[in-house]
Amino acid sequence: MASSPEQNFVTVCGQPCLFSDASTASVAKCSVPAISTTYSNSNFKIENVSEDLKPAQTFGTNANHALVFDNNLLNNAGDTTAADCTIGAEFRDGFVGLISQVRWFMSDIADKSVFNATTKFQGSNDGATYSDLFTFDDNLHEGWNYHKWEDAQEPKYRFYRFTGASAGSCNINEIKFTGVETIESSQAT
Repeated sequence: MASSPEQNFVTVCGQPCLFSDASTASVAKCSVPAISTTYSNSNFKIENVSEDLKPAQTFGTNANHALVFDNNLLNNAGDTTAADCTIGAEFRDGFVGLISQVRWFMSDIADKSVFNATTKFQGSNDGATYSDLFTFDDNLHEGWNYHKWEDAQEPKYRFYRFTGASAGSCNINEIKFTGVETIESSQAT
């Protein structure tokens, strides 16, 4: 057991429990911040939607994959050489990204055929089995591109990735998610 008060603490669902003055030697009373679940967000909107939802980690076939979330449009961290490339994001263990929109910035598109019908955006809860959410088409252009989902259609996965079958099909400068990071639970209580 830790010897100082700073080292003794309680967490509830990964959130620190703040002890109240109503605590006694025999009864501990504390409060935690509102814990967002998919149910509470769908019904009560208790979590504010972020226009720039950051993942806990990034992954990809390019060693510089984290640069696609650095808010710098000039950094191109996408994979320009590998076929079967990926670039993606992972939310905290026990949480999902409930997203209403994904945006991605593209520069210097010399040949759209590298992307069209070959680059996909996918979601997964286990990081192994992915579901296709959409595929790039002729609407792809230099600058910001986006895909938006309406309420009740919003995907909720722990992992999201862009994946491509052609060399250069993951050549993306920046990725931004709009949504909330939340616990996957449809229970009302």
